[in-house]
Amino acid sequence: METVALSKDNYQLWDDFCASSDDAWFWHTTSWLDFCALYGRGKFSIENVSFFLADEEGILAVCPLLLESRSDARGEKYLEFSTAGGGRFGAAPALRCNLTSDRRGQTFKLVFEEIDRLAEKKGAARASFRHSPLAPRNWEY
Repeated sequence: METVALSKDNYQLWDDFCASSDDAWFWHTTSWLDFCALYGRGKFSIENVSFFLADEEGILAVCPLLLESRSDARGEKYLEFSTAGGGRFGAAPALRCNLTSDRRGQTFKLVFEEIDRLAEKKGAARASFRHSPLAPRNWEY
């Protein structure tokens, strides 16, 4: 298994996966990530650190992840994973549909280990995620 950073070169692969995953919504697409980056321009410093996990069959999970520079009520700066002020929640990772419950749990563990690694490397102090209650598989963790 490998971790691959999202880049313009793999946008189509990412979006094709999003179209086929029960977990993915518009929030997961490259169009939404690009919109958030444009919307936040001038308000926040935004770095797209989205990534996916891949195995021999293709993408296993996608994790849309934007690193933003924010200010708290006292004006102190901090970094968080968010979506250009979009409620301060990023989309929860989306997984391949055909995974068993055990494999889903293992995959989520790997995804969040990578998020933790990126948070430590980049200095992110906070991350919050949301997933749609309409996603048919979001209760299988």
